Amino acid sequence: MINRFAPMNLTYQKFQLQTFLNDVSEVGFTKIDLWTCPTHFYVDTFSHSDTDQLKRQLQQKKLSISCISPRQSCPNPFHLAAKDKDIIRRTKNYFQQVVYSAHELEVPRIMITSGWSFNDETREEAWKRSVSLCKWLCRFAESYGVKVAIEPLTPQSTKLVNSIEKMKKYIADVDERNLKIIVDTGTIRREKESLSQYFQVFGEIIDYCHLTNYKKGQFAHVDWTNGELHLASTLKEIEQNHYQGDFCLEYTHRDYFDNPREIYETTYNQILKMEENK
Repeated sequence: MINRFAPMNLTYQKFQLQTFLNDVSEVGFTKIDLWTCPTHFYVDTFSHSDTDQLKRQLQQKKLSISCISPRQSCPNPFHLAAKDKDIIRRTKNYFQQVVYSAHELEVPRIMITSGWSFNDETREEAWKRSVSLCKWLCRFAESYGVKVAIEPLTPQSTKLVNSIEKMKKYIADVDERNLKIIVDTGTIRREKESLSQYFQVFGEIIDYCHLTNYKKGQFAHVDWTNGELHLASTLKEIEQNHYQGDFCLEYTHRDYFDNPREIYETTYNQILKMEENK
């Protein structure tokens, strides 16, 4: 089971990419989730970092990439609910470069969110833009053999896809077979929903899992020694729902940024201990 866990490089943003690859490989992981941090793997509207070089780095460390997680937010222009025609064009160019990167690196999926609406427009306007751009992206990515996986956010983050009900509507409105779902264990707990609900509603459309913990009063994702969720029971619930995919270890709390290796070593040892006790 350990080969299904993919640390994300977000916690290593103060380090060089090679340090991240060295550390996770030495700890024992065989997969990573690649966040498009500009100093690690740069993507813009015209180009992306050298994938041949990254492939050599990955091969040397016997690593593969489970998912590319591109930076996307508002007021930054690159998100699915972008409004201005020129910004929409640039957003398409940006996500094309993300798909090209995934294809060249043999990554099975890219991560997206639904995007953001302006506070001085109706939610419905932004929803329509997001659905339209997502349809386009799903078809474009499918032509390159890359899946598009959407992660629900919190109501504090976006007015669009931020709950299981809104996810149901979004999946129905986009209506593309290449659109999959990411479940985020910490976000689901934060919103008082349940993993089993997601699996009952979406089943095999769930293609990826952000295995994160939640701590009351903290917006950031914390690790599995410091939160309300328990790793063993969370993984057991996921297993009971017949999930066979990978798990992204997406830790975002700034306390981890100075010594990120330590937190991944701790998680790795927790997983190993669970496997030994089965």
